[in-house]
Amino acid sequence: MLIENLANELQCSICLSLFSIPFVIPCGHSFCRDCIQNYGKATKSTKCPLCKQPFNLNKINLNISLQAVLNVMDQDNTKIKADQSRKKSKSTNFFICTSNLSDEYKECLERFQKQFKIKSNSNINSKITHLISGPDNPNKPFIARRTLKYLEALARGIWIINIDWVIESLKCDTILNEEDFEIKGDEFPTLTPKISRTRGGMYDFLRDYEFSIEVGNINKTIINQDYIETLIELCGGNIVSLKEKTQNTIIIKIVQDPQMNYTCIQCIPMIVNQKWLFDSISKFSMQNYFGYLISN
Repeated sequence: MLIENLANELQCSICLSLFSIPFVIPCGHSFCRDCIQNYGKATKSTKCPLCKQPFNLNKINLNISLQAVLNVMDQDNTKIKADQSRKKSKSTNFFICTSNLSDEYKECLERFQKQFKIKSNSNINSKITHLISGPDNPNKPFIARRTLKYLEALARGIWIINIDWVIESLKCDTILNEEDFEIKGDEFPTLTPKISRTRGGMYDFLRDYEFSIEVGNINKTIINQDYIETLIELCGGNIVSLKEKTQNTIIIKIVQDPQMNYTCIQCIPMIVNQKWLFDSISKFSMQNYFGYLISN
């Protein structure tokens, strides 16, 4: 009853449904991310639908507190059913991949796979259902190291789980509920793994955006162009060649040191380093270009 009453209060005033990825605008009102973005584009209005205060579509952010409440509601509704179904059999349809695991953790994973008959693959593909991640910091077990596999798992919307899920499942001789071990983020703990998984991936995150990829003078071991293009396409973005670029095209230039903050340069089309894409996906929010810009 409490959950039902709470659900009635957590409705977007645009679609009149339960919030789906709630974004808050400067006046304090929240709406579904897609609802407020589509509202702004369709009406060409920069005023809040409720209080009519002006706002900038580029300065709206995920309402983390509200999303946390929605996550608790979803967990309450699904946890019992998930636990019951998992305990019926040790055989599963899981297909796992790993990221940032030590040798000790890899041994645990091998026993886990053998005991529960779980398949694995060294790379993420459309069959992978779970990414098992080792902690980047032992004191923060639910914060993952940002790896290429982690970013692709976010884009695909698959489970991203701490290695403790494997360890505790072995101890209990049953596969435990994943939600108790789900990663909360990388360097930005914004609950993006949960958000992406529950909505089925980030398939529309870069919708209506056009990108070209440029490769700078880099070491061959750094991220390649194909990987960047895969991430963009998984998020719904459109790839065009450098010859086909327009003033609206965002050029992502793969550079050796994307941590470097370049001086703000007024250039059209926009040229940013790959970290702009990675940070945007990690936060599930398009980042301001400043700090990522590269001279032409």
